[in-house]
Order: sequence, then C-alpha cells, then structure tokens
Amino acid sequence: MNTIAENAIVVIHADAANVRAGVGGETAPRIVFATPDGLIGSQGAITNQNLAKDMFSRVFQGLNVDAEEHAVLVITVAKASKADIESLETCLFDDFNVPALSVANDSTLTIITKGDDTNGMAVHITGTDVRTTCVLENRSIPQTVTVTVDISSGVHSSLLKVDPDKRKPLCANINLTGDASTELALDLKGDLTKLVPADFAVNVSVPDEPQTALWRSASIWSTSPAFQMHLTMKSEHEDGKVGVTPE
Repeated sequence: MNTIAENAIVVIHADAANVRAGVGGETAPRIVFATPDGLIGSQGAITNQNLAKDMFSRVFQGLNVDAEEHAVLVITVAKASKADIESLETCLFDDFNVPALSVANDSTLTIITKGDDTNGMAVHITGTDVRTTCVLENRSIPQTVTVTVDISSGVHSSLLKVDPDKRKPLCANINLTGDASTELALDLKGDLTKLVPADFAVNVSVPDEPQTALWRSASIWSTSPAFQMHLTMKSEHEDGKVGVTPE
C-alpha cells in the first residue's frame, strides 16, 4: 500500500453492507470490509459506539496511519441524530485524538459533487433496503427520508413530503448509488413517470461503480476549498466551543 501524505484526509463511509476507507482526493477507497452486525441503525446512521470504535481502529490500522496525524471525514445520513453525531465526535477526538473532524451528509454530497444543480434526490440502495432523501439548495431535508424495500414507492413517498412547487426539479435530478444498475434506473423512471404530472421530466442517473459512489463524492469534497470551513478542530472540541454537525 502506498504511503499517505501527512496532510491527507482520511475518508470513511459505512453503510449496512460495507465499510470503505481511504484518502481524500483519490478515486477509490484503499480498504473495504464487511460492516459489523449492529453498527448501523434502521435509518442508516452509525448507532453502536462500541462497534464504531472497533471499526475506526480497523480503518486506521488498515490504512497504516497514525490517527493523531490526519483529519477525518466521516459520511453520515440525513437522519443521524444529534446524539449519534456527538458520540462519533467523542470517539474520534477523545479515543483516537484525531486533529480535526468533519461529518458530511451523504445525500448532500451526492448532489453538490455532481454539478451545478443544487436540487435533487439521493437514493442509496443496500441489498433490499432503499433510503431516499430530497435535497433542496444543497441541503438534505430529513423529514423527506424514506426507508423502504420498494424503490419506486420510496422515491414517490419522499417526493410527496416536499411542497408541490419544489417537486419538479427534484424529479429532474434523481441519483442512485449503492446496489444500483442502469436497468433499475430505467424501471424507476418508467414507474415514476406514471405517478407525477405529465409536465415533469424524470431523469434518473447511475454513476460508474455505484457501490463506491458515496465514498468518491466525499473524497472529492475533501479536496475542495470550502471543505476546510467544515472542519472542527480538536482544540475547539476540548474548549466546548463548537460541535460537529453534518452538512
């Protein structure tokens, strides 16, 4: 494994199937391993902090890095609770002494790293589980999160939780990640076209290598100038000045 630069960001994404970790700015995670049973809650967030500590240990060991020398970007979900985020913060700052931490929302990352469009829908598929989130003006809307086993009903349900005048641009930018495929995207487009007004253009996209797409989005985000403004330093954590919040 290649060495990691001193100022490199460690990027970590855990969903219900796998943990992916690597270096910000690279195009693929360096290590992938099965997510420990019980680590991820029903809404997709890391909820078991004992297992989280074990996971972070495995990540740092697998990457062969000293946690105290690298800022960390952890990808979370729109419905991660304040308590879940604070537990991640305490674990990484207090147990691993990381110098800086950012917690980023996966659905927001999906939209902001794709292009200029600030509105869209992020659909992450893990096995038979589908999690759909609406993003407006680059901000995830937690109340629109739908967790289901049927992609078409999940997307439509999330869409109905948004004001009618905001639904059209969301339909025009639907993004599938995880266990997605072109065939699934075509099926969703066909189903949704029947459920929305006739003047709505339904566009569904699947990135190359969709299973690692969320990790790649975070990797891209970690190299942007704006990312530095979203880092919480360990000194700020110790002084109690700020807390980490997902974007």
